[in-house]
Amino acid sequence: MSFLALAAALGAALCWAAGSLIAHFPSQALGAFAFTRIQLITSGMLLGVLVLLTGTWGTIAWNYWKALVVSSLVSVVLGNLCMIACLRRGGPRRMQLLFSLNAPLAAILGYFFLGEILGTQDIIGCLFALTGVVLAILFGSKKAQASTEESGQNAIQGNLRFEAVKGSVYLVVLFGLMSATCQAIGLITIKPVMLAGTDPFAASFLRTGGAALVLLLFSPLVALKGSSDTSRAELSLKLFGWTVLPGFLGYVCAVSLILYALNNYNTAVVAVFGSTAPVLLLPILWWRTKQCPLAPAWVGAFLTVIGAGLIATS
Repeated sequence: MSFLALAAALGAALCWAAGSLIAHFPSQALGAFAFTRIQLITSGMLLGVLVLLTGTWGTIAWNYWKALVVSSLVSVVLGNLCMIACLRRGGPRRMQLLFSLNAPLAAILGYFFLGEILGTQDIIGCLFALTGVVLAILFGSKKAQASTEESGQNAIQGNLRFEAVKGSVYLVVLFGLMSATCQAIGLITIKPVMLAGTDPFAASFLRTGGAALVLLLFSPLVALKGSSDTSRAELSLKLFGWTVLPGFLGYVCAVSLILYALNNYNTAVVAVFGSTAPVLLLPILWWRTKQCPLAPAWVGAFLTVIGAGLIATS
């Protein structure tokens, strides 16, 4: 069971890594709010169908409804809006690296709120992961950043758009940290629901469907206010498809896998294994951009792997 749980967490990381690459273009075109709203609605519909087909509606532990509400609002709504804002400004690699900070945060919250004990090796592993993330952010791909600051958001064309920083790097870090914190809170609040026997698909449906409803209610207000993260492109069928696909990978596949893992393993370990997407992204970005990531990015990614290994073997 533990092997399946860890494999599920790694599978979730792979889905998030692939989804972040696919999501980069449509999130730029639509803006964070419109992009997230489309993903939540379509993914919620698919999850609803899966719950009906599998007959898992009866597994929901309704006495934990408050935890479901908090997890949906904090992790799915606020967390994903921050994640997409970070993705649009910093690209998929930086977003995933910052997002992986949810692992040490989940370990700390798990200790205080769930009584999950962290040993010395666990703490060292979290420090390795944190150090790896910081190194990769501070020393990764300076050329792309310099070009963007020089010539604006259209400076980098073609493959290098994945590595461009759009606007302030401090906003990239802020949104990434907020996303990681929201994810950690979501993991901690949803774990008692999963331990009570709730099926991963059913839990995903309630979280995603509830978040979609919230964004639908706020859509008129956002449109009236006209923020910089609202839609600015016409929603063609092609753009719709490229928006929906990473949503299915993230909300349907990755979240369901991570919830399954959470039901069968320690929160900190699941969070760390689910945060290995930056490691998976590096060779993908190398292939996609035809440029080898800088050495510190590799060092940071491997430090994250070492941290995951230390926690998993503690």
